[in-house]
Amino acid sequence: MRENLRKVHFKVVPDEDGYPPVNSEAMWCIRIDRKRFRVDNIPYFVKGVSYGDVISVSENEDGYLNFVEVVEGGGHSTFRVILDDECADQPPAEVRIRELAQTLEGLGCATAISPPPEILAIDIPPSVSITKVQEMLSEGESRDLWSYEEGTIAH
Repeated sequence: MRENLRKVHFKVVPDEDGYPPVNSEAMWCIRIDRKRFRVDNIPYFVKGVSYGDVISVSENEDGYLNFVEVVEGGGHSTFRVILDDECADQPPAEVRIRELAQTLEGLGCATAISPPPEILAIDIPPSVSITKVQEMLSEGESRDLWSYEEGTIAH
């Protein structure tokens, strides 16, 4: 199975504020055939692609695989959380992000924490209530504990 894993490069377009601070993101994908792969990562920055999606790729002259399009959705949704480092009377961001990850994993989500600046990427499988996740994230955002964005909604 490991020989079927390849990094696929996805273009990322920063917004007017320069976020995200990258122009591309590489994710592990599982080869289905020469031109199609299944995403095997939770995206930190890419929008419109989620874990389990089947994508088409093109290969450049250096052998890099580049994302072309989603050819079949996997039914997973992706959210991302960025914690506010300035929260008064709260544990440090790295503690809060791990606690939030554990809570979300208890609901059936998968999570990944990026290197600093820490971003919590959340994979919401089709079997998990997206409403519960949205309510939890909205409540924390209203309390200024974090901000969150929806990368892909497939529910």
